[in-house]
Amino acid sequence: MYFTHQGDVIFASWFAYDVDGTPLWLTATARRSGTGYAGEVIRTTGPAFNAVPFDSQSVTRSPVGTMTLNFADGNNAAFAYSVTIGNPAFTINRFKQLTRLVFRGSGTFCR
Repeated sequence: MYFTHQGDVIFASWFAYDVDGTPLWLTATARRSGTGYAGEVIRTTGPAFNAVPFDSQSVTRSPVGTMTLNFADGNNAAFAYSVTIGNPAFTINRFKQLTRLVFRGSGTFCR
């Protein structure tokens, strides 16, 4: 799972698997909503980014659900999402507690 933040917007992306085992790439642009963030989950499909030639007409983006993100503090958050995928359609609801991974202390490190 990956988050990037700018102003009142968080962009989230994560990888999962469809009900048939097919890799699934999900993204969401979540806007500040009350004490947290909320947004629409998008499934993107298409050729590999390094396909030659790359056919941009084969890329599709489909709304598949919603997500929320609520921060307890600067290091902990609650992430919830609901997506409908598969054929026949199947709805998956998930809730995860997230904790920031700190690889080194704060401050500038130069060599």
